Amino acid sequence: MQAAQDRLSAIFWALLAVAIYVYSDRFPAAARLFPLLIAGAIAVCSVAMFALSFRRNSAAAGQNPIFLHRRRFAIAFGASVGYAILMSVAGYFTATFLYVIALPAFLGYRRYRWLLATGGGFVAFVYLVFVLIFSRPLPAEFFQAY
Repeated sequence: MQAAQDRLSAIFWALLAVAIYVYSDRFPAAARLFPLLIAGAIAVCSVAMFALSFRRNSAAAGQNPIFLHRRRFAIAFGASVGYAILMSVAGYFTATFLYVIALPAFLGYRRYRWLLATGGGFVAFVYLVFVLIFSRPLPAEFFQAY
């Protein structure tokens, strides 16, 4: 059962990689490299996942549940949906900073100084790479809309 789920998942990811590859033709040549790299990474990982699904021990495959911690999965899924909604309202950097801090806190991580440092560092890194180096705008912040 687990091997079949892994194969279906690998097929899904491979189809996503193909879709990204096809969709990347709509971008200008200067912006096409990043989606192609992402599509390539997804394709390589999906092929590896598909190949590894044949090497698993069949006796142990039925013993692994899909979700080890359903509550944690629900928290992560809900936080991700909330992040997508918040991004359209508050902007990319605000939503990302809050998401990077809130998700681990909801999952039980209590070193708040490290959470703040990680959130700030990640947002600064994304700003440096995408805004300053690649000159790619991200969704505007809520205070820039006015």
